[in-house]
Amino acid sequence: MPQDDSKPVFFPFRDFIPRYQTASAQLIQGVRKGEDPLLTIAWTIPGSTLTTVAIPLWITAKNELFRRASDVITVLRRNGRAGRETTEFYQWVDQYVREQYQQRFGVIL
Repeated sequence: MPQDDSKPVFFPFRDFIPRYQTASAQLIQGVRKGEDPLLTIAWTIPGSTLTTVAIPLWITAKNELFRRASDVITVLRRNGRAGRETTEFYQWVDQYVREQYQQRFGVIL
């Protein structure tokens, strides 16, 4: 730490795990035995790990989200490649997340 905090001082990281090309990071925090699995948290850093805040994500809409994902995975396995269904699923997830953040937290993404 600098002795004089009136001037910004920058220190290089030498033992920092992410590298220059790291674009994001995620840590999954599980639950204890007997706890509801829906309390699992995905701590997500969508950007530079040095400058972005970790965002907690809870997967609480398991029925609809997982049902749709399962449908897309079935199509992927049958076709052997990603197609229109994958793009549509990603678009649906983007919209669904926006709606959930607005409904639950009053946040407009």
